[in-house]
Amino acid sequence: MISLNQAMRLLLFSLVLISGYRLFEFYTHPNYNDHFIDSSEFAWESRSNRKLSSPEIKNVIESKRILLFVKKEDGEGTDFYYLGNVSIAADSIEQGETDKGQPIVHFRFLLDNPVEDTLYDYLIQE
Repeated sequence: MISLNQAMRLLLFSLVLISGYRLFEFYTHPNYNDHFIDSSEFAWESRSNRKLSSPEIKNVIESKRILLFVKKEDGEGTDFYYLGNVSIAADSIEQGETDKGQPIVHFRFLLDNPVEDTLYDYLIQE
């Protein structure tokens, strides 16, 4: 697992969720606790004020395909790294709260293929 400081440096992640013909794009913020657990597993938090019953969260859970795109920080420009298909880890979806008591949902995603070592090291380095 990487440190919180390292997670904060992973500034902008994008999960693109394809469900039927709809495309959902969620961008995280550096204040969220999104991070790699290891090269095959990624922890993601929803935006605040989201519950398991929220349409946005239901769309994530019911998505037929989830693609993970990663951008280390805004200064990298407009390109993202495509990390492939991911699936939701069994029993990983949890309702939680932010430090301010707002509802948030936690997920763990399993990558179909581990992130290549050089790219993984780059993404988690401080």
